[in-house]
Amino acid sequence: MKTLHQARSLFRRTGLLAILTVGLASSSHGANVVVSGTDLAGNQPILDFLQANFADINLTFGDYSDPATIPAGTDVFIVGRILTSGAYDNAENSATFNSLDIPIVAFTSFVTRTAGNRWSWESGPTAGASVDGDEVIITAAGASIFGSEGAADWWTTATSGTGFNAAGTGTVGTGEILATIGGNILVAGWRAGDMSAGGVTFTANRLLFNLPDSNPNPPAVAVLPDTLAGQQALISALAAYTPLQVVPEPSSAALLGMGALAAIFRIRRRMS
Repeated sequence: MKTLHQARSLFRRTGLLAILTVGLASSSHGANVVVSGTDLAGNQPILDFLQANFADINLTFGDYSDPATIPAGTDVFIVGRILTSGAYDNAENSATFNSLDIPIVAFTSFVTRTAGNRWSWESGPTAGASVDGDEVIITAAGASIFGSEGAADWWTTATSGTGFNAAGTGTVGTGEILATIGGNILVAGWRAGDMSAGGVTFTANRLLFNLPDSNPNPPAVAVLPDTLAGQQALISALAAYTPLQVVPEPSSAALLGMGALAAIFRIRRRMS
């Protein structure tokens, strides 16, 4: 029989040891993702989307409008869609949120807009739009994330069936507007070192990906992109601005597993 040292050497030569090491590391410590909102049922589509499309994440939901209540060890902080934006209208809390050294994702400009003492990621108020046809315009900056510049169809239904409530407006400091809807800000991103419209320099990434909700048809529920292109756009944006790892395609995962098993069988034959 070959020694354990020889076996490990075989693993290294096949590259399998590196694959297994990465797999074990990723499974032993998941990303701690906190989603803030005031209604679990209304934000459930967001939680389900994250769980289905990103690997090895630990989700926590609650009202974390006070940054002092954010759980220790949070890796990504997400502002959901169904909440009370007035709870974020606090100068001291907004300064704390904007200084957090972890990626923050916001699914509504109601929190990130310039109104009162909110976060002021963008310079204007919120505005409505329509989701008829190819409602989204991907900008040149967004093309590197979403695949191509120009018109796209990300929603077939939204507020009251065809409306999109509460997109952002104005400028985004030194960040980038990645996609618009009705001429308003749908998606915007800031990298560490970029400045918000309100003049804050971020020390970690920030992503604004506006979602409509089902109002005025209660109960209010977050409405995620419901076309394949829109769902992939949301996955791509989250992957680009957070450390979340996308769940591999079934075919890729299957090929990886088959390759690993084949390598193991080869090693066993050599050791026998």
